[in-house]
Amino acid sequence: MRTSVRVDIPESSPDDMITLAKKALAKHKDLGTASPLNGLDMTTFTSNLTAGEDKRAQAKSLHNQAETLNQQAALNLGIDKSQNAKTPGTVYSTLTSVRDILLGIYKGQEKKLTEWGFDVVISDVNKITGRIPTQNKYISSLPQGPAAEGVGFNLKGIERNEEINNEKIEIIKIQEERRKYGIILS
Repeated sequence: MRTSVRVDIPESSPDDMITLAKKALAKHKDLGTASPLNGLDMTTFTSNLTAGEDKRAQAKSLHNQAETLNQQAALNLGIDKSQNAKTPGTVYSTLTSVRDILLGIYKGQEKKLTEWGFDVVISDVNKITGRIPTQNKYISSLPQGPAAEGVGFNLKGIERNEEINNEKIEIIKIQEERRKYGIILS
């Protein structure tokens, strides 16, 4: 009967490789002059192992620092999972106010917000005729009356998921509701 022997070196896991190398080096040192590894350049091996281990520890520290800094930046910007545009004192909150003030100042000239760095998308929207039923949770969350014509709301332009009243509404559901109640946009 033939046997197969395989001894793996964990080349895809630096930490496991360091652990293995330290064990092999310790065994080599324990055996001293009787070590079968005396023909190898164990001085360079030890030097590379020490440097690799130090750099690995430094990389882990820097990674942890980067994660902490990214979390702190998210909090300052107002884009942390626990925040939204209404979180006071954040960049997101202030930018929302900046946008809203400028929209008020430049009503009818919204394209001027590009001078302030904003991306402005302007598209034509036809008014909806008829009343939108309010018993359906998807339709009832849509603004009605003058709010439906306000800045930032575009029924025709819902071609990606929009967050309205803190609910994500999928375009397919909106289109189905429009068909169901005979709402036609041209």
